Amino acid sequence: MQGQPVTRIITLSAVDVAANQLPELNLNLPEGFRVYQEQPQVKGAERAGRLVAQKVITSAIIANSPGEYELPEVKVSWWNSQTDQLDQTVLPGRTVQVEADPTQPDATPPAQGPTLTPSASATPPQAVSNWRWNYTSSLLLTCWLLTLLLFIYQRVLWQKHRAYQAQAAASAGNTGPRYDSKALRTACKENNKGAAKQQLLLWARHQNILATGSLSALGEHIRPGMFKEQVEQLNAALYGDSAVNWHGELLWQAWSDYQHDEAKTATKTLLPPLYPEQK
Repeated sequence: MQGQPVTRIITLSAVDVAANQLPELNLNLPEGFRVYQEQPQVKGAERAGRLVAQKVITSAIIANSPGEYELPEVKVSWWNSQTDQLDQTVLPGRTVQVEADPTQPDATPPAQGPTLTPSASATPPQAVSNWRWNYTSSLLLTCWLLTLLLFIYQRVLWQKHRAYQAQAAASAGNTGPRYDSKALRTACKENNKGAAKQQLLLWARHQNILATGSLSALGEHIRPGMFKEQVEQLNAALYGDSAVNWHGELLWQAWSDYQHDEAKTATKTLLPPLYPEQK
């Protein structure tokens, strides 16, 4: 009957083997059965000078549902020492009929309509509302962060642009020719009037004597002397009488002496007298 246990006992006996050599049995019951097997009882004894072993396997079998079932056969393979070959012993299968238990209710539950409770109808809108609020908050926070990052990025680009403009302006101011005493000396030695003029005007700008102008303007801003005469001769050689024979070495010597005198004058002006006059 369905749900009631049925005891199945299988006894396995063998001669001239030890009890622990008896094999395990596999019942292979079909689906719909539950098997609770007890610990096999194994024992051995000696009879008429021969060793006899026995194993008793007890199982409780319970059918879960009614119907007709086929219990499979149980096979045991063993070595026949008399015929010196492998033999097989078979426990035949059996067909069993399981009847339904009238005391058990029908397993199929009756159909029931859906039930609604007041609290169940009120909960989903609240969950949806919370989800929308979290989504909106996250979206606003993301937009704010993106705006902040964009502002910082534009600020960095603007600062880089300002720095680039300043660097470009500084580079543009330094691209012109620069004053170089060596270049002036070379121009004088080679009697290169144009190069000598350019270096003299650059020297005047470097010394803050003359920002812009010509050799004539430079002559007006330096004190009388050999250097002033040489500047006037260079100007005359460039724009005056072509017959003027200009010597660059004289200009270089006059310029060097002028530089030396100016340095001495500046030193005397900066140093106080050793013995100041007493009134």
